[in-house]
Amino acid sequence: MLLIGHELIPFNPLYPIEEIDEIDQIPPKSTVLFEYNPQLILHCQKNNIAFALHVSNTTEAVVGNGAGATLLIASMHLAIELQKLAENYLFDAKIAVMEENESSIANVAKHGIDALILPKGIVSWK
Repeated sequence: MLLIGHELIPFNPLYPIEEIDEIDQIPPKSTVLFEYNPQLILHCQKNNIAFALHVSNTTEAVVGNGAGATLLIASMHLAIELQKLAENYLFDAKIAVMEENESSIANVAKHGIDALILPKGIVSWK
């Protein structure tokens, strides 16, 4: 299980963005994070920028995986469903959930979810 934002485990933080222009303000070789957005996905693909997606349904997750997202972040309920799809179809993207504290580690692990993102795993740079 991947833990992003845990103080005892080295990690590469995610940089949230909403618009293409914001990518210029992110350190090189970083992973940007955004809500599923075809225009942002295309920009990241064309410019070889690593990206993670917030997804709200199965279609967004399947397309996001195929488009090259490194992480697909979903609600716990959706993540459980997506994890089964990811294992069946051998997704390259990791399925992840965001939680407020490490007390969620056991529950996320129990459901076999690939990754847990804690608040420190997302850089507030704005």
